[in-house]
Amino acid sequence: MCFFVQCDQAAPMEEFCKRLGTFLAPRLSQIARDIVEFCSKTRQPQVEQQYRFVYFNEMNLAVKSPLLSRKPPYFGITKEMMLLLTEINEEYDRLDEGETIMRTLADFWVVCRKSGHRRFFIILTQKSANFAEITEEVRRLCQREFTNIFFLD
Repeated sequence: MCFFVQCDQAAPMEEFCKRLGTFLAPRLSQIARDIVEFCSKTRQPQVEQQYRFVYFNEMNLAVKSPLLSRKPPYFGITKEMMLLLTEINEEYDRLDEGETIMRTLADFWVVCRKSGHRRFFIILTQKSANFAEITEEVRRLCQREFTNIFFLD
């Protein structure tokens, strides 16, 4: 809010500002409460993603991964998980295509796919899920995130 007031005298200006403050303070407080209420109604609750993935294409060096972003919500990957993904990646160096689905001791699901020169690694935190649910979740993720990328099923 901006007011332009001609100030010819200092004393009346001080009195005017006090009266204006007294008049506006309750009204501005109500406007602030209304704005907070509106924002809290329209704000989407942040839900932690149940997965993290890395996609890599050897041919054009394309990489897609939310792990590259530090925006919340973010769960880290442990050293053991990185070691497991590295070992699987080394195994996939010898294969032209394949898929691996495993459940870790920490109850994470790890899904790895290789199709030609494309590699896809996903870690899911759905501890109570079964094999069929994980397979369906990976299918939905691929449809959502990789609509223009072909993976052999």
